Amino acid sequence: MKSIKVVLLTVLYAIFAGCATQPTIEGTIDPHSKFAKLTLGMSRKEATDILGPPTATGTHHNKLLDHIPVPYGVNDAENGYFWDDYYKAQGELMFEGIHNPRLVKIVADKNESGYQK
Repeated sequence: MKSIKVVLLTVLYAIFAGCATQPTIEGTIDPHSKFAKLTLGMSRKEATDILGPPTATGTHHNKLLDHIPVPYGVNDAENGYFWDDYYKAQGELMFEGIHNPRLVKIVADKNESGYQK
């Protein structure tokens, strides 16, 4: 019975792992802009040091990711928590994590209003 539970949890983990945030870049980044200096995976502090403070900031939580089983010892408190930083006339950045958020999405948009949507 225990082995069935382990197999079931492993299968569920494999299914839901695809729901986790995949690092992406949307839009075309101007090679002469500060956005061109960003790299996916960098910390929120590193990005702020490059770009300066955002025009606006928001947060959101993906509750679906709460139900993804993680191996023992992995900090699952980081799953599903996102910071959104908006930069007027430049774009939007999305960071995942609570304690040490990492850049998972860059949206280059010269029409960005700079306000949370």
